[in-house]
Formats: sequence, C-alpha cells, structure tokens
Amino acid sequence: MGERAREGRLEKARGQVEDLLGCAVDEVVFTSGGSEGNNLALKGVFFALRHKGEHIITTAVEHPAILGPLRVDDTTWQVQSRNHRVVIGSHSPLAIKSR
Repeated sequence: MGERAREGRLEKARGQVEDLLGCAVDEVVFTSGGSEGNNLALKGVFFALRHKGEHIITTAVEHPAILGPLRVDDTTWQVQSRNHRVVIGSHSPLAIKSR
C-alpha cells in the first residue's frame, strides 16, 4: 500500500473517531501504543491544568507508563525536566479517596 493510501485511511479513521466522539478532527491523536498515549495524556492534562497547581498526585502502584515520565532518579520526581512537585501516595486502599 502506498503512502497516500495509508494517509487516506488514517484520515478516514480520524474522521470516524471525530464523528463517534463528537470532537474536532484536530483533537484526535493516534499514538504508537499505550505507553506513548499515557505519556501524552499525562503531560497534556498537567500542562493544560497547571494554573490550578503545578503538581501531580499519583500512587506508588501506578503503571510504569505513568510513573516513568515523572521519574528522574530513585529520589527525584518531576514533570518533563521541570521542578514541579510530584506526590507519590501509598498503595494502601485507604489512601485512595473517591468522590
């Protein structure tokens, strides 16, 4: 299959997702896999909402695709090489607060 054909199929799929979700076509992003998608979502939400507080709260048992982008080394956690606070909570069920 040629490159134009692949691009045509990708754009068709993007349009189908747009119709299904009722969003703009430029809001539909395809990634190569779950880890890349999680990373993009984590950073996108963080930077979109950082005016509410420049910190992320997560748990010690979060998936590596979420914890990986936040880890600098075993004692330092930050977002994208910036000094934003990352809070790693306990994995105890009591530490998880539901609404």
